[in-house]
Amino acid sequence: MSSSHPRVPQVQRLRSSHVMETTRSGRPFVKDLHDMFSTLIISIPMETHRNSSGNYPNSFTTEEAIANLGSLKLTRSHHMPDQNDSTKIITTTTITKFKMSKSTAKTACQTFLDARLFENLLDPNNQSFKDKSIYGLTLKGIHILEKFITINNLKAPNLLKIFSTRSTKIRLFSVERNHETDSITLSKQNIESIFRRFVGSKPNVLNEISSLTERNLGIELKDFNYNNKKYNYTFSGMAACDWLCDFTSIISKKEAKKIVTEFIRRGFINPIINDNDKDHHHSKLKCSKSNHYYILEKGKKIALWNRNNFRKTSTNFSNFSKKSESINENTSNIKKLQQILDDQNLCSLFMNFLKSILCEENLLFLLEVQKFKIKYNSIINENGEYKNQKDYDDLIVDAFRIYNNYLASSSPHELNIDFSLRQPMTQYMNSIADSRNDLNHSQQNSITGHLYDKIQDVIYRLTAIDSVPKFIKTKEYLNYIQNNESDSTSDTGSS
Repeated sequence: MSSSHPRVPQVQRLRSSHVMETTRSGRPFVKDLHDMFSTLIISIPMETHRNSSGNYPNSFTTEEAIANLGSLKLTRSHHMPDQNDSTKIITTTTITKFKMSKSTAKTACQTFLDARLFENLLDPNNQSFKDKSIYGLTLKGIHILEKFITINNLKAPNLLKIFSTRSTKIRLFSVERNHETDSITLSKQNIESIFRRFVGSKPNVLNEISSLTERNLGIELKDFNYNNKKYNYTFSGMAACDWLCDFTSIISKKEAKKIVTEFIRRGFINPIINDNDKDHHHSKLKCSKSNHYYILEKGKKIALWNRNNFRKTSTNFSNFSKKSESINENTSNIKKLQQILDDQNLCSLFMNFLKSILCEENLLFLLEVQKFKIKYNSIINENGEYKNQKDYDDLIVDAFRIYNNYLASSSPHELNIDFSLRQPMTQYMNSIADSRNDLNHSQQNSITGHLYDKIQDVIYRLTAIDSVPKFIKTKEYLNYIQNNESDSTSDTGSS
């Protein structure tokens, strides 16, 4: 192959107007709602506002929000390889225009407030969108805004201070919805998935110094005494609604009550019945501080608590547990992950375990990137040049396939990675698409086997530190290791 840089696939640009989908009640679909919210915040200066009670940095007023919602223009872009021609990348740009009356703008802001995307800084407990008030973004709102900016490769320097000064990041759970009606899917799989995120990978027991970081792990639980009986792992109806609104894509307390009612109906939780409320067991969730619920054995099983670290591993495997302990536990787990990846059978067990706790996207990404690197190494010569044009075109298609499966907005297996990692990758992939047929573009704008190195390193370490310790305590893993060692001993004895 010549020393000139390989030709980048052609880019076909499509442009269309996007009509916002709405539910029967007139509410925009959640995806459009989040994009509308993000577009609004980008259009607002987010400055420091003052009143008699103090200064409020990175905030906006009621009047600013209503005025800017009067006329908004949202542009969204998405890159996809052309299914019919591997030399082309299709960039689809959709344009959404919002024009609202003052009353409609107020209704939209009330929906944002109900969804916990921003809050009243003068009165955080007030859930009504009021005139002459000052508002600031919640951590949920910041998460959605950051994701929108990254995926659409937007420049919003006025918002960088918000991203850099937030106290912590949240893990927002995306609730599955019906594609035609946007209502929450009440399937067994979806409800169980929400419940696992709701209660966490292990009981999040309330303590005196509890903070948002702890709430991020799951609903806060505590012991509760009622009628001389002690209940473990309890929470109030109000706490359940608040948690679901804060840490999932649910957009109202009405939706939260619907979900928790499903938890009751499916036997995951049970109300602690008041003597004056005999029919409470058959009622819907009561979203109040005085109504308490506790997690049933079926709920604990669905949550997979028995598999996680707060439970001790069976003593039958104590010898194997001791072998996994070391002074530097993280380093040990990183080595274990490599051993898992190198053993096809063990890797399959690991994948099944991750699917059971809905965390398989990290392992899928690692395996995909490894295949991508192997392919890259097979199509370059000893000088680091591509052997032929077709191989390079195929590599670019693979690169965009990985990007669209794991990094693009609403992708099937979207990774939960930091803004500082996602944004440069989005910009880089955009530069690849925008380069079209320019033969003079620099080597730094080409695709190489190192394309996903930084993200791969982060995901590798995250998987090793977070998922491997849970997996190596499972019965499946310990049985596999025990059987392998038994086989090795038998082979040695027979020889």
